[in-house]
Amino acid sequence: MPNELNFTEKHTEVLIVRIDEKEYSIPLATSIPYKKAKSLLKLAKADEETALDGFLEFFSQYIPSEVLEELTMRELTMLAKAWTGQTKKEGGQTLGE
Repeated sequence: MPNELNFTEKHTEVLIVRIDEKEYSIPLATSIPYKKAKSLLKLAKADEETALDGFLEFFSQYIPSEVLEELTMRELTMLAKAWTGQTKKEGGQTLGE
């Protein structure tokens, strides 16, 4: 019996973020290409300013920049930590290591 690994059906794991009555879906590291996921997970270990700048750039692909720019530092930090935490929960904990 042949062994088979099939990647034709993609399942995207996302973090749902609600901001002012709107809902946004941000794919987790487990659902984006390895190279991008690895660089994002390394940001979690960077200094806060570098990390937030990198996450802001990534999140702006899924949340309009004008919405992100209105978030406080606390909210942006919470968003980055939630995304990283959910990624680890979904099995991506070793991607950045």
